[in-house]
Amino acid sequence: MLSGGGIFGNEEDPLHPTQWFWNLKQLGSAPKGVRVMPVTSNKENVTCAVLGDNSKGTYVVHLVNNGPARQVEPSGLPDNVRSLQIYITDSKRGMEKGERVTVTDGQASFNLESVSFTTLISDQAL
Repeated sequence: MLSGGGIFGNEEDPLHPTQWFWNLKQLGSAPKGVRVMPVTSNKENVTCAVLGDNSKGTYVVHLVNNGPARQVEPSGLPDNVRSLQIYITDSKRGMEKGERVTVTDGQASFNLESVSFTTLISDQAL
């Protein structure tokens, strides 16, 4: 979770969080009370999970892309979701806030970064 500062013999670098730290922080960003919801991916090397609470209109979508950057178009999003806030973790970024994605008629479209962990959070969940 941490590196540098003498951890594991690494005294050259100052103590800092690793990519694993940011992955776990991103996973922990889901609000209380959400439950796992069914989801599928038709993209090779993209794994996804959705957590949500229909009564509150809160949703979190996690996407792990183990391949190249690609355009993705999540669909079937509830009518009350108008936009999603993106957070990205990869080898250079730690839960970095990205662009807000607009949702129209239950569908969004955005570029999924290569070899990354991306989380989309509905406005109601923020």
